[in-house]
Amino acid sequence: MRHPFLPRELAFTTIAVLAAPLVFALLLVLRGAVVEEMGKRDLGDLIFWTGIFYYYAFIITFFIAIPAFAVFRYFGIVRWWSTSLLGGIIGLVVGFLLGGLQLEALAVFASAASLSAFAFWLIWRHGKPTVRG
Repeated sequence: MRHPFLPRELAFTTIAVLAAPLVFALLLVLRGAVVEEMGKRDLGDLIFWTGIFYYYAFIITFFIAIPAFAVFRYFGIVRWWSTSLLGGIIGLVVGFLLGGLQLEALAVFASAASLSAFAFWLIWRHGKPTVRG
C-alpha cells in the first residue's frame, strides 16, 4: 500500500481538484469566445458560462477523475503523461455522450480535459512527498 496522504500533499491535491475543472471551463469558454463569437457577449456572460461549465466539470472530476487518481496513486503511476492521457480519455467519453460522433466535440472535450488533467498534475506534484534514500 502507498503511503497515506500527508498534510502538504492533501492540501495540494485539494487545490488541484478545485483548479482542474476551472481550467476545463475556461478553455471551453475561450473556445466559444473565439470560434462561436461569444466574444460579442459581455464579461458577465463569459463568467456565467464559466460557472456553468465549472459545475459540470467538477462533478465529473469528483466522481470519475478523483477515483482514477486514487488508483493511479495507489499503484504509483501518477505521471504527467498518464494523468493527461486519462484526462483525454475521460474527455472523449464525455464528448461522445454529449455530442455523439461529432469529431469537433470529441476533439474539444478530449483536448480540454487532457490540459485540465495536466494542470492537475502540475499542481499536485508540488505537494508530493520526496523520497529520500
